[in-house]
Amino acid sequence: MKYTVDFRAGVVADYVSGLNTYEVAAKHSVPQPTVVYWVNQAGLMRDATAVRRAKYTLREDAFANAENDPEAAYWVGMMMADGNVSMQNPKSPAIQLGLSEADLIHVERFRSFVGSNHTIGIHRYGGFKTKYQLAAIRFRSARIAADLAKYGVGPNKSLTAIAPDCLKESPHFWRGMVDGDGWVKMYQRPHHVGPYPEIGLTGNRACVEQFANFIASLVAGKPGAVCGNGKTVFMARATGTRAAALAKVLYQGEVIALERKMAVAKQAMLWTANPHKGRKWKKSRQSDVSATLL
Repeated sequence: MKYTVDFRAGVVADYVSGLNTYEVAAKHSVPQPTVVYWVNQAGLMRDATAVRRAKYTLREDAFANAENDPEAAYWVGMMMADGNVSMQNPKSPAIQLGLSEADLIHVERFRSFVGSNHTIGIHRYGGFKTKYQLAAIRFRSARIAADLAKYGVGPNKSLTAIAPDCLKESPHFWRGMVDGDGWVKMYQRPHHVGPYPEIGLTGNRACVEQFANFIASLVAGKPGAVCGNGKTVFMARATGTRAAALAKVLYQGEVIALERKMAVAKQAMLWTANPHKGRKWKKSRQSDVSATLL
């Protein structure tokens, strides 16, 4: 079938107006490859990457000054713990943050922070019986990847990432790390009445030692103990008085944080040392003390 010059011009004009090639093909009842051919002949084919980028928004300077921006410092810590930077395409690095689906609202906060409208995907992992659902956002930005790299967040960072000098004393950075790769809990300890607070972090040895030194700076004494499997994974933790002090430094006030850990941290802040610490009480004594606390 032959098409007139005016007909072809009308097809190209519809494409230029913003319709994609499939929409133009359906409107004019012509094959989509034919539309592509005519548009290419006219030299008006839109760059697919440019079109895709125009569809999404992104605040490219989100991590430009994390040492002076508490929210950015927090997200640097979170990215160091649970984020990923892929340099498979060095000209267009991919940045991703993925958390448990239960923490979807926190991924939405990150999306808001970077000024993005990218879709948050829900991905399922695991076998037939055990399934883990991940809420993740992924976008591309050479500027953000470069800014994250200067704070130590890059590809394959698990064994090498450490807090940069400008953030190693930042409670916002360490809160992001604990929210990502740490824990905040209240547990029952032998010979103690009521729950006992503990805050910890896992990671490579150098980073965990930095966290231990940060803990030591809050309460007089030696740095927190560092232990691990002797190879790649280590941990440092604060318990009791130190955990209560650390909870206040990390989570007190109107700060951005993972809600489930913030809730436990608020309990830890209220904890006070038990005057009977370390004593092996008889059951009757434990019952008496417990009753006075109710």
